[in-house]
Amino acid sequence: MPEPVYVPRGDQLGSSLVDALLKGPFGRLAQVQRSAVPPGLELDLSVSLGDDGIGEVNLIGGVSMPTEEDAELMVAQIARTLSQDSTYAGFRITIDGEPVTLPGGLTTFPMDRGAA
Repeated sequence: MPEPVYVPRGDQLGSSLVDALLKGPFGRLAQVQRSAVPPGLELDLSVSLGDDGIGEVNLIGGVSMPTEEDAELMVAQIARTLSQDSTYAGFRITIDGEPVTLPGGLTTFPMDRGAA
């Protein structure tokens, strides 16, 4: 269930959106929602956007790499989050420098990965 988050528009929109996502549900929603992003992760500086429109979501936090099933959910959740910024054509995720990989070796994810 999406939770509205209000962040300023501008060059750092992607970073603000992912940072808000990483904080997880809050208030009463924290009792009924859960995030697919493993707890304890933080954004390492910002989400950088390459000239090719691919965002680099570098996360840190010393957590284990998610299982394939959890990685699929995390990628979908981040895709839905970043899709609010039309400058992204796709994205990659690393956790403590290790790429998140989906079945088939996929490490660059299209923005429609989180489409319902």
